[in-house]
Order: sequence, then C-alpha cells, then structure tokens
Amino acid sequence: MQSKKEDESSPKKKKVTYENTTNEEENEQSLFKKETDPSKLGKALSDTITRRVIIGVLLMLMVLPLLSYSENDFSSEYGIREIFWFGRSRCSKSEGDFYC
Repeated sequence: MQSKKEDESSPKKKKVTYENTTNEEENEQSLFKKETDPSKLGKALSDTITRRVIIGVLLMLMVLPLLSYSENDFSSEYGIREIFWFGRSRCSKSEGDFYC
C-alpha cells in the first residue's frame, strides 16, 4: 500500500513541475510574441526603411550634381583674365624693393 501512495504522489509532483515549466515556457512565448507582434514589428521595419530611403534621397540630391557634366567652358574667360593681369602687381615699390 505504501508503494502505491508513493507512486501516486511522485507523478503528481512531476505534473506540478511539468506544469510549472510549461507555464514558464508559455510566459516566455507570450513575451516573445508581444515583442514580435506583427504590428510592432511592422512599425519598426517601416520606420527603418523610411529613414534609409530619406537618407538615400538626400545623398543623391547632394552627390549627383557634383557628378554631372557641364557644357560650359570658361577657359577663354580665364585666359583673358590671366593675360589682363599678367605683369601687373598690387605690391608697393619703395626704395627699389617690392613688398608683397
């Protein structure tokens, strides 16, 4: 008789511990589900994608004009300006020495 009582009590203890582990696992799973809730996950992903797109567009707006080719050729104006100022100096001359 005592052996039956021990056998009966031991499975109950196992059930209790098993139920505790399942409750803990269920709590962990429910926390995981709350953290990865589709609406929260979707919001987080859409926010990061939106930020990346905005940064990409702003970078393109700043970089592409620097990479574009200009048809204007200002070499003739530059040459004329250099010829005009050739030989002229803004330095003052005192006692034969130039001070610049």
